[in-house]
Amino acid sequence: VLRSLVAFGAPPEILVTGKPHLGTDRLVRILRNAREYLVGRGADIRFGCTVDRVLFENTDDTGDGRSVRACGVVMRKNSRGDTGSERPGAPETLKAKAVILAAG
Repeated sequence: VLRSLVAFGAPPEILVTGKPHLGTDRLVRILRNAREYLVGRGADIRFGCTVDRVLFENTDDTGDGRSVRACGVVMRKNSRGDTGSERPGAPETLKAKAVILAAG
């Protein structure tokens, strides 16, 4: 994690400091750089949305013969967010190769 932070603009000293501290101003810039990197590689980042359902599909696996992976989400706009849907509050289904959800 620390190496990734350095790659996006954190000072290299955090790699050797016992209790590294970035500070709010620096962290905002680092996270902006990380977001630009992800979006530049095709990621679709949404804020202020509620995920109603995670869609799954079955895939073959060499282990037990069955694995499950997420292939999309159904989300809707919160009062502060935008799913990209034309109608506020209307559910929107997004298909994806991978789905990563984070709560904040």
